[in-house]
Amino acid sequence: MRRKKAWKRGLLGVAAVLAVYLFMTPMGALRLGVALSGHPKEAVCLRAQTAEEVGYHDDTGPQSTLYCISESVPYFELTGTPGQNWEVRQIGPFRYAVYYGWA
Repeated sequence: MRRKKAWKRGLLGVAAVLAVYLFMTPMGALRLGVALSGHPKEAVCLRAQTAEEVGYHDDTGPQSTLYCISESVPYFELTGTPGQNWEVRQIGPFRYAVYYGWA
């Protein structure tokens, strides 16, 4: 009985830590956005920088940041374009990512 409770608490703790990473950090939100767009392998392996670090002008607003993926860029088959630029938006403590298009 104790062992079962320990497993449940352990899994609950891991789920809570994962949720905090995915919804409250910029890179976690970016990885979740890329994975939900149908590119889970690229989401795990990606490396990204902010637009200012790359040299682009970020005009997305005060509650969002533009990120440019430099490694493991997802490729959209339907449009035939790489999904390199993503906007991470913030609402309160929560963040989520959407595809931005060309910067």
